[in-house]
Amino acid sequence: MRERSVLMSGARRRALLGDTGRLNRSCDKMRIRTDTAASAASLAEYLRRCECVVDVIDSRIIDATARPQSFAAPHADVELEGYLAVWQAMHPECWTERLTPLANG
Repeated sequence: MRERSVLMSGARRRALLGDTGRLNRSCDKMRIRTDTAASAASLAEYLRRCECVVDVIDSRIIDATARPQSFAAPHADVELEGYLAVWQAMHPECWTERLTPLANG
């Protein structure tokens, strides 16, 4: 079996792996509260279809992490905000509240 390698710039590699050389996922987690349990379930399902990692905290709160394949680790907030904006446009009757601050803000 042949080993495959992926070429990427040093900056992209550092952003993805951080200084430790290990996958950096600390900056891209978003905690979201919704108005109802049904909204939380719908949002979680949508984010999973977008290949995000979703953890259910309680009936109205979820943690979402950018899709593991994403090379945009420094911009994971932007990626997640985009998915959230699309879901909100599809569900104008629901409200969401981001409980974690922006990583770059």
